[in-house]
Amino acid sequence: MQVQRLLSLLVLVIVTGFSMAQTLRWTGAIDASFFNENNWTEIETSSVPSAGTVDPGVAINKHLIIENASAVVGGSSGISSDILMGTGNLTIRNSTLKMAAGKGIDMGNLSNTLTIDGSVVSTDFVNNASTSLNGAAQLYLLGTAPFNQASVLNIASEDAWIYAPKLDPAMAVTTHFPQVKLNGNALVDYSNARIAQYYYGCAISAYSATLAPLRVFSSPNLAGSSANIVVNTIFSGSAIPGNMQNNITSFRLKKGYMVTMAVESDGTGVSKVYIASESDLEVDALPAAMAGRISFIRVLPWNWVNKKGFGKQNSDTDFANKINPKGLWFYDWGLGRNSTTGYEYAAMSWGKTSLDTPTKRNTVINKRRITHVMSFNEADDCEGQSGQYGSLCKVDTAALWHKHSMKTGLRIVSPSCRENEEQNWLKNVNTRMVPAGTRMDVIGMHWYDWGGYSSGAASDANSIFNRFKNRVTAAYNYYKMPIWITEFNANKNRSRAVQDAFLQLALPWLESTPYVERYAYFQPDGGNGSFLDASGNLTSTGLIYLNHVSTPSIKEADYNKYGNNLESKLNIPTSVDDLYNDQNPLELKVDSGNSTLHVDSPEYTGTLRLINLQGMQVKQFSANTTIDISYLPQGVYLLAAHGIKAQKVWLN
Repeated sequence: MQVQRLLSLLVLVIVTGFSMAQTLRWTGAIDASFFNENNWTEIETSSVPSAGTVDPGVAINKHLIIENASAVVGGSSGISSDILMGTGNLTIRNSTLKMAAGKGIDMGNLSNTLTIDGSVVSTDFVNNASTSLNGAAQLYLLGTAPFNQASVLNIASEDAWIYAPKLDPAMAVTTHFPQVKLNGNALVDYSNARIAQYYYGCAISAYSATLAPLRVFSSPNLAGSSANIVVNTIFSGSAIPGNMQNNITSFRLKKGYMVTMAVESDGTGVSKVYIASESDLEVDALPAAMAGRISFIRVLPWNWVNKKGFGKQNSDTDFANKINPKGLWFYDWGLGRNSTTGYEYAAMSWGKTSLDTPTKRNTVINKRRITHVMSFNEADDCEGQSGQYGSLCKVDTAALWHKHSMKTGLRIVSPSCRENEEQNWLKNVNTRMVPAGTRMDVIGMHWYDWGGYSSGAASDANSIFNRFKNRVTAAYNYYKMPIWITEFNANKNRSRAVQDAFLQLALPWLESTPYVERYAYFQPDGGNGSFLDASGNLTSTGLIYLNHVSTPSIKEADYNKYGNNLESKLNIPTSVDDLYNDQNPLELKVDSGNSTLHVDSPEYTGTLRLINLQGMQVKQFSANTTIDISYLPQGVYLLAAHGIKAQKVWLN
């Protein structure tokens, strides 16, 4: 009898164990509904599970596997009820699972494992879970309480990411991150892990000094010999790994990083910045002017920053406690501050000598969490600001000294001019920059409606806003580059009511205009429109600016959409041998003086191109005309045209 009872108990244990170990695999045979049993099959029996096995609001006591799902599990609207696990594990492999807003995953207890392997999971929260992120896993925790104290999240791959867009990174460091591990170890920012600004929230990934987000290839389409490029370090000349100097044609950049590539070993010359935001970036062929000519590379962590920013005019206490820049960006007209996990610092090369030595540049190069350097502040003003020193207001001087910013390997904002000078002074600077291969990635602007105020133009908020909008639009239409408005207001002589009304019109427009990357309101000096009153309290202007919710500085679809000021030159054939062939020779009479060039050709009346020996077009013009060459460096150039053999020209 005792033996029979023991045998019965053994059978019960075996059956129970088999039942608990049963596994359901997702088929999606009917639709995208997670709670439809007809979308699952029992691995052990190859049959559809019985009704009630996978139900909303009921603990699921089966192991669930979603693998290689061809459609989003949960569909476009997401799974409409929390997933509650009882005694089962949940594995999501090479698939996408989406929870509806406000819904999440509760694994029941830490003995149940949530495995995300090479998959994208979007959920408000993950509670009571032992979670493992493998491969290129992406876990989006969209709620304000993304995981409870009973959860452990382990990042087990350098390609895995956790995104928590509503979790303030400064707070998360103490309240949440102790539960996040990297291969079982505690997170140490910028040692084994990276805690990055992700708009108003944060992102977490593996990190180390030997992390290599960039792989470069010698042939197009990611083929040929290759080398890995580690983060932060500037590689130039023969120091580029794998003997890849002047041998890079294509590359793959991991998401969350940016790379600057240049043809000169000091970072100058033809160059371009590429950004991989939410996905890896593959460039199958570099522009013709860069392919096989790269001698400078720097890879940096990318920060996900909102448009709204601040020029730091207030005290540090007011700035941190009252103005609250978290999730945004700031600058201080200098190089002295640093980014934090919560907001990015944009350094500024204020004057001519700010970055003119390696020691000075290293103060910027060695900063963490910065991606941009802003060039000179109102260098167009020969009587004030940076333009009054060292002849920086002269366009040739500004173009020459701006080059030092390129040596940092950062994305570069142009000199920011006084109102309207982006259409005058900066245009002239740019005509000097382009032939010399001097890069600007972004156009910086200041605007205070001084033109409208001094001319007595209409002073209502709507008229002021229209003038502001027209000026920004005109700058974009000319340069076709992203815009930063780093100082602006409705003019300090106007009332606070006008300032406030102007801001309420301008801020939504700035947020909705794709080519406006960033903006920073300037509190009028000695006028109306400051953020704080005499007692240190927020004014109506301060409240409007503070409470305005900003949006991503660069929308995902716009990454790498806009070019730099050298863009039109990048795809011109760069091998001078390609221009020196046996096309139909045509005798051209070239008159080269100190400041002009005249090409006389009775038989050819088309377009001519003047190309330097680096393969960059520096001038395009019609035959039988005289052009200004006073700003071009002396040396040998090629004169080329369709159907004509290229001809050497010496400019002195």
